[in-house]
Amino acid sequence: MTDKEMALALGQYINSLLQKISGLEGIFAEYRITDHEGHRIEIPWREDLKRISQEPSFRQLSDAQSDAPLLAISDETEASALIRALCRNYFVSIPIQSK
Repeated sequence: MTDKEMALALGQYINSLLQKISGLEGIFAEYRITDHEGHRIEIPWREDLKRISQEPSFRQLSDAQSDAPLLAISDETEASALIRALCRNYFVSIPIQSK
């Protein structure tokens, strides 16, 4: 597999994960529970997500997961240019080093 093929495969994998996340959000939005009076109400998952995402343990894990790809491409090899391009698209802005 060439570097370009690997980068494209990684991009496709990231896109599939984003599709799964969107699908789960849709399921949560569609899934309702019934309260004690028989009314269907939405699960308040968005508020729970906001609260959980601000907890220190979650932030620490999330930061480590975000840093992992950046650390993996820190060396300035030609092959890493494709991975940096993917990271720019999906993660954060990475300065491009001129040679």
